[in-house]
Amino acid sequence: MPVALETFLSHLSSSKIVPEEKLKVVVSKKASFADGEALARDMIKSRLLTKYQAEQILGGRGKSLTMGKYQILEKIGAGGMGQVYKAFHCSTERIVAIKVILGKGRIGPEVVKRFEREVKAAAKLVHANIITVFDADQADDRIFMVMEYIKGDDLGELLRKKRELSVSEVVDYMLQAARGLKYAHDQGVIHRDIKPGNILVDLIGNVKIVDMGLAKLESKGDDESISMLTASASIMGTVDFMSPEQGFSTKNVDARADIYSLGATLFFLLTQKVMFPGESAFEKLLAHRESPIPSLRNFRSGITPDLEIAFTKMVAKKVEDRYASMAEVISALSRTEVEGIVNPIGAEDLATTHFKRGSYPETIDVETVLTNNGKEGNKETDKHIGGKTLAHISGILQKTYTPKVLAATAIIVLVLLALMLLMKPGANVKEEVKAQLAGLEKAKKTEMAKFKLEGDAKAKQMEKEKLKQEEEAKLKQMEKEKLKQEEEAKLKQMEREKLKQEEEAKLASIEKNLVLIPAGKFKMGSTTSENSRFNETQHEVTLTKSFYLSKYEVTQEQYEVVMGMNLSRSKGAKLPVTMVSWEDCQEFIKKLNVNTNGGYRLPTEAEWEYACRAGTTTPYSFGFKMTPKDANYDGSKVGKPVIVGSYKANGFGLYDMHGNVWEWCEDWYAAYPKGAVTDPKGPLAGEHRVMRGGSFVYDVSLARSFNRGVLTPTTRFNSYGFRLARTK
Repeated sequence: MPVALETFLSHLSSSKIVPEEKLKVVVSKKASFADGEALARDMIKSRLLTKYQAEQILGGRGKSLTMGKYQILEKIGAGGMGQVYKAFHCSTERIVAIKVILGKGRIGPEVVKRFEREVKAAAKLVHANIITVFDADQADDRIFMVMEYIKGDDLGELLRKKRELSVSEVVDYMLQAARGLKYAHDQGVIHRDIKPGNILVDLIGNVKIVDMGLAKLESKGDDESISMLTASASIMGTVDFMSPEQGFSTKNVDARADIYSLGATLFFLLTQKVMFPGESAFEKLLAHRESPIPSLRNFRSGITPDLEIAFTKMVAKKVEDRYASMAEVISALSRTEVEGIVNPIGAEDLATTHFKRGSYPETIDVETVLTNNGKEGNKETDKHIGGKTLAHISGILQKTYTPKVLAATAIIVLVLLALMLLMKPGANVKEEVKAQLAGLEKAKKTEMAKFKLEGDAKAKQMEKEKLKQEEEAKLKQMEKEKLKQEEEAKLKQMEREKLKQEEEAKLASIEKNLVLIPAGKFKMGSTTSENSRFNETQHEVTLTKSFYLSKYEVTQEQYEVVMGMNLSRSKGAKLPVTMVSWEDCQEFIKKLNVNTNGGYRLPTEAEWEYACRAGTTTPYSFGFKMTPKDANYDGSKVGKPVIVGSYKANGFGLYDMHGNVWEWCEDWYAAYPKGAVTDPKGPLAGEHRVMRGGSFVYDVSLARSFNRGVLTPTTRFNSYGFRLARTK
């Protein structure tokens, strides 16, 4: 429904953003408009309101457009820490950017005090690559920071618009950002949230770092210098670009956290991917701390060895393995840039010769002599005309070396002669000029002959020097190419070694996660009173041998290192592998046993239930009922697999026995026997294989310890996975 005209005018008046005299003009024209929206459109067209201002006033939120001395013009961004607006300073008429940090109900006197202390520190940071902070204030229930307004995009938005940035372009942006951060670090300020969204680029390519007002101040020995706004145990930063130490402790973060985040930003801008994708923030935090550093060359062509090495050192897991300072980062990144074109030998520069007349105040400046890179050229200065002979002035010609220079100098001398003669009382100008011209012609011929002899010798010498320089340049280039090839070979070897170590670590993690399950006796199946039971005839089972069972479901990274592929729909290294059939499991186990000590297999159905129960007799190892806090099933409303081990373990230390994904067992499916059995392994043949444990897709009743699932051994689904067993 359109906003009534009078309602709009009332909101407009109370907003106080239109000067009174202009408001009177608007009111006088109200009869021309059907409703408030029509009048608002006209005011936008007349530039009395911006589109954003009109929307706020129509919605009855006009008072929010004034914040102290500032009038809000447009909303230009929003993020986890607040909203950013383009605004107008009413008295200075300066366009600024305003960031509202906190909203209603979240401001206490201590928070205001802490925030103001940090903004004061940020306001002292004056650097070409840091956004300037002008002011901080509080209006009504909002606390805000005022910064310079930059017309441009942040690096994330710039990448989205251009789709790809060149390597040299990215390195340039990172160098500019590093220079700004070096300056901040020198002042004792750490940013702690460097990411593409906090690095702006204006219309001519200048980088500006934002959000310095929310940074951490390094301790100088007293509590007042420590950032109080960020001194709590809460995590500050953006997970995709956060240093490993920052994700798990905020108190001891230093400037090297910014170096890591800048490296992560470099990776994103070059590859359009974050270094460690994951399903959850915790998974990403763990990856920053534990997962191998990805190679830029695996994702982008044109990466030089120097750039790969610089990136790898910037994002080293251990703080002490990174560059010690931004100065070192700048030096390393500078070495990756394409060298510019140097001036060729023999480039000519202009020199200025000053002539002064001793008896006259005027000074004649003449741009003249071309010199050979300043090496052989002669700059004549302070030659005094007054009181000197014409022959002395003409002697300047003896200082020149080329016909071109000789001619130029001759013209200058003639001009000076004419000027001086005109100023000499009683001089016979015509006769003296003729005499000087004759002398000049003779000097010119002598100098030309001398130049030819000297020039031939010099030309030969220059040719020799040129050949020598070319030979030296070739040798240097060959040496450079050799070093480059050696560096690339070394880098490839390092990558191969790293890949091998990663694969070995993933395979080793399988054995490391095995839990010894002791032999024992239990009642398998459920009683007749159990709800939702299906073919669960209770009978006594004795397991005479202890066995090993993995505490986790097989993960995607473990599966992929063995099989070289992964069909799981929900991707994540630490997520359980899914979309695997019983036959896929057997193929995986076959290859795994070749690459390890062997003996891996699927658990039998009896082993699985015995391990799941962990000595309990209730439907779940946690008791008679299970809640969303206990496992990932349909009632948990997660709707997808979660990282293995996300929920609490049972009595044997096994995770996710209930829910997350179904787990294949070794047995063919058959009805249970009525009597007691020992070490059962199911029938020798059949049509279906057994699955246990339920999943995130199904009701909690299917996750009971004794519930049985059956499927053909070739079936794949996004909630089917498995867990490994091994005979002791």
